Amino acid sequence: MIEDAPLFGCDLVPLDKFLDERGYLVPLWSQESVGPQYAYYSVTFAGQARDSDKWHIHKDHIDRFVVVHGNLLFALSDGKTTILVALSGRDPKMLIVPPGVYH
Repeated sequence: MIEDAPLFGCDLVPLDKFLDERGYLVPLWSQESVGPQYAYYSVTFAGQARDSDKWHIHKDHIDRFVVVHGNLLFALSDGKTTILVALSGRDPKMLIVPPGVYH
């Protein structure tokens, strides 16, 4: 399992986590960065897999994934080799998946 090394052109970007007595804040993007054209979140219950029998690949689209609560093993592939990337809400990172990478 690879947690911090980019693979297949993907990036794993650490996110700032601002903690105080009320909780914490994690900025996902700022005005200086290129924001998403759309944003959504999904919840997958413990022990479940989302589309475990299907791969997605985009021709022009860049995907960005962040886990806000819990843990996730995210699969990436170049069509020959598959790796798992661990994401966690405790240590927020953004996984950036460029076009042409199976996920």
